[in-house]
Amino acid sequence: MNNQLNNIVLTQKQDQYFLRQIATIFIRLESNVQSSFENLTDVPLSIDCLTISSQQQIFGLVINHLQYKFLNSFSNCIDLEISTRFSVIVLKEIIMSSLSDYLEFNFSRKFPLVLQHDFMAHFSMCDLLLWKSILQYFISGNSDNLFMRQSLNFSCSLLEEHLIALLNNFIIKISNLIIRLILHVDYDVQVNRILSSVCSKKFLSSRYLTNLKNNLSLFYLLDFYVYSPKSIYENKYLLWNINMNGVSCTYIYCDRKKELQSLANSQIFIIMLLELQDLLFPKLQSFMYLLGKTILYILSYFFTIFLRIILNNILH
Repeated sequence: MNNQLNNIVLTQKQDQYFLRQIATIFIRLESNVQSSFENLTDVPLSIDCLTISSQQQIFGLVINHLQYKFLNSFSNCIDLEISTRFSVIVLKEIIMSSLSDYLEFNFSRKFPLVLQHDFMAHFSMCDLLLWKSILQYFISGNSDNLFMRQSLNFSCSLLEEHLIALLNNFIIKISNLIIRLILHVDYDVQVNRILSSVCSKKFLSSRYLTNLKNNLSLFYLLDFYVYSPKSIYENKYLLWNINMNGVSCTYIYCDRKKELQSLANSQIFIIMLLELQDLLFPKLQSFMYLLGKTILYILSYFFTIFLRIILNNILH
């Protein structure tokens, strides 16, 4: 009886500690979005067209829905091992709820906008696996699943920092996806009215907005055919971050070998080119170096002979 009572008390204390940790994480996330959000990278983002207040608004909405879903799942499914399907459903609900609230806030009433059916295409397999691990942790409070992952090196002492970094990454990706979905229906007069209220003055001109969308389309095309296959091949993962200076990104190591099986033929072709580059480029580089030295030697030899002939003619 005493053992059962002790276990109950211990469980309650663990739950209280875990809830305090969640509160601390989301307080820090909210404090991060109170500054300006200049894009410090060369990668174009849909949120680049927003004013600072609109960026803070969309980030804040996503954070609120993340917190609500995590706490709601924690109270309902604390002992459950979640499935990939469940984690995807939760992610989609967060996106749709944030999108709905963002449109309602800026349009003052419900605005029907259906999320694209190819929603999964906006996230890589690595994204979804990381999301599932994060969701599992916030549901169960058990970090064993994170430490068991071989793809990323989670540290127990830096667990909170790692979780904040990953959540920042998803906050940016979800916010960027929401604005991207809105931009794709800008032919609607009502959506144009929303854009006119949330976009910075620079992008109120159709020329600049069209230029941004063209840059985004070009980047997504290059990302699908070049950047993503290259990152998968090199076991790299692009991690987005929010700091006091703005939005930045960095590549971190992540085991992505399983994703090779899901690549399209065109993406596999890019990887084959990368393999050929690794195989042939060093040899080609050595050949060009030797060829350059040979040409330089021949030119210097003939130049020396030519110079001697001229000097001999002048002296004689």
